[in-house]
Amino acid sequence: MTSLALVLFLAAAPDTVSLEFHGTLREALQHLAKDGKLNLVVTGPLDVPAEVMLTDVRPEDALRTVAKAYGLEVTQEGTLFVLRPAAQAPVAPAPAVAPVPPVLPPAAVAQPSAAAVAEQLKAEAEAAAERAEAARDQAEEARDRAQELREAQRDQVKALKEEAKAKAEEARARAEESKLRSTSVSHSGPVTVHADEELDSVVSWGGPVTVEDQGKVKGDVVAFGGDVVLKPTAQVGGDAVSFGGTVVREPGAKVGGQVVSFGGSGLGQAVAARAVGAARPPSSPSGAGEASALALFLLQFASLFGLGFVLMMFAPQRMKAIEAELSAAPVRNGVIGLLATVASVPLTLFLILTVVGIPVALVFWVLAALAVVASLVVLSNLLGARLPAFRLKKTQASALALGILAMLLLSRIPVLGPLVVGTAVTATLGAIVRTRFGQTARGSLPVADLDPVPLA
Repeated sequence: MTSLALVLFLAAAPDTVSLEFHGTLREALQHLAKDGKLNLVVTGPLDVPAEVMLTDVRPEDALRTVAKAYGLEVTQEGTLFVLRPAAQAPVAPAPAVAPVPPVLPPAAVAQPSAAAVAEQLKAEAEAAAERAEAARDQAEEARDRAQELREAQRDQVKALKEEAKAKAEEARARAEESKLRSTSVSHSGPVTVHADEELDSVVSWGGPVTVEDQGKVKGDVVAFGGDVVLKPTAQVGGDAVSFGGTVVREPGAKVGGQVVSFGGSGLGQAVAARAVGAARPPSSPSGAGEASALALFLLQFASLFGLGFVLMMFAPQRMKAIEAELSAAPVRNGVIGLLATVASVPLTLFLILTVVGIPVALVFWVLAALAVVASLVVLSNLLGARLPAFRLKKTQASALALGILAMLLLSRIPVLGPLVVGTAVTATLGAIVRTRFGQTARGSLPVADLDPVPLA
């Protein structure tokens, strides 16, 4: 490309210049030199496209910026500016560089021999093996100590268990012995609880029971065929019961339960004597089981006798009507009683499911319980009327007592006893249903020949 020279001589340059141009670089420099009043000499090709936009820029700064942007070198000589391509600029001689001193080779390092290295490695391996052996010995020792400790703890726990078991057995034996000692049962004579003596329960067959001052009985005191005498400071935690005697409770004596006595002459003593002979347990060491069985027997007898006496006193005609109906048709009444018993279960469920029938169900079962009690009393009357009275005068009270005693003894026969009593009660329930609790008499009274002598 032919080099061209552009020479512009201008003077009195303004302070700033503004230029907006799009064209060739040559034309752009011409406009800049003209507007900026610059003396400009340009060499080299200037036909390259250029776009210049300047606003309020000093002309010298604008010139230098355009030259730098398009690879031109600016040289100023006074007020004259020369632009030439950068390749044409004179190259300044390079300064002399001092020669680099030669690098000395590193000093030779003495290398250990292979034998020395092998010896060193062998020594290190032996030291490591010794350390491992010592650690293994320590681990074995710790494991042995732990095993010994576990065995010692196991032996200690086993010893503690054995000791606790032995103490428990000893305590249980002492408790059983104390329980047996604290329950007094006499088969043929009186029983006395002395001052500062404390027993669980006292039962006397055929003799009185006396609890002295400061004497204490935690449970029941029962005398079968004798009196129960409680001194002024005596204490009884349960019931005081005398069958065939009386309960003498002096002022200051304390009874936690009920005081019950059934006659002290005639009927009571005779029935008590028979009960002693019939219900007395076989000869065996005294124990709480015998006392509990006897107390239950006496409680059942007393409850039935008391309820029967109340029914015979306040509803004699109804009881006679039920007895007459049962004697007249026992089989038919048994069927009716069985049907009534079976029907009571679905009837109760129906009443409970209706919610509003729950009170009715409660009343129904209260009446059913009363009917069962009345059935037992009727059976006892009928049974007692047919039993021999020996030398006793047959009265309504004696018949009731003998019948209750016979029925209770019969119920204690395994299998057969409960079956017979249950069948008889079912038949009596049928008679109660047919007579509407004795409102309608349906036969003769089987006990009409008895003297209506009240309970002695």
